[in-house]
Amino acid sequence: MTHTVTLTPKTAAIVMASGEVQHLSHRKKIKLEFAQEIVGGWVEMLKISATHIMLCDDEGLLKNKPTNSAATALAHDAGLLHPHGRIAGNVIICRSEQF
Repeated sequence: MTHTVTLTPKTAAIVMASGEVQHLSHRKKIKLEFAQEIVGGWVEMLKISATHIMLCDDEGLLKNKPTNSAATALAHDAGLLHPHGRIAGNVIICRSEQF
């Protein structure tokens, strides 16, 4: 099953590897400690559009975390991954100024 996330000016969400999406307030700053807790490790920031970033576990693949289909699709659309690359684990997607 392929999951998708649509970026809007108010998009701020936790996208679980399972495909579940939990929306966050687009007005609140996201603290590093919160991001580390959600992704389960060191936070890597990927710029996925002119306005949005993705926060993911820098070592998600090394930790054998499950593929996050929605996050992988966004990263591919942004040209951030090689053709067989993938994003593993939970991610946070938010506007750049939120982090």
